Amino acid sequence: MQWRFMTTRDIAGIVDLNRQLQQEEGAAVMCARDLEKRLSQWLATDYQGVIFDMEAQRVAYALFRDTDPYAEGDHGIFLRQFFVVAAQRRRGIGRAAFTLLLKEVWPPGKRIFLEALSSNPAGHAFWQSVGFKPYSVTYAYQR
Repeated sequence: MQWRFMTTRDIAGIVDLNRQLQQEEGAAVMCARDLEKRLSQWLATDYQGVIFDMEAQRVAYALFRDTDPYAEGDHGIFLRQFFVVAAQRRRGIGRAAFTLLLKEVWPPGKRIFLEALSSNPAGHAFWQSVGFKPYSVTYAYQR
């Protein structure tokens, strides 16, 4: 598996994967135009993306930022999005991509934080399988 940092030229291809991620998580699905705008803003500010390819085929991507070390509370890497193409799952690609992030992209010693929607039990199982432990619970109230 090869990886490379995401550029603005990759945004259009990532938007479709981001929509798939939202659908699978049970999140509210945004329109493609809004997803493209949001991703463009993130990449222009403090987020970075990594694209993972195998045999010239995109198999996964990750979007993350280094949290502010001067902010109160914990800081480290915040993994905002991590997605493996559905047809490529259950082949070790997610685990391999995460291992590459740890070994080749992120600085050693940094704590990694992420959020997994409660409507995504497969995501919870994956993250626990690679060593994550529950850290906090966020509740939402719809008025």
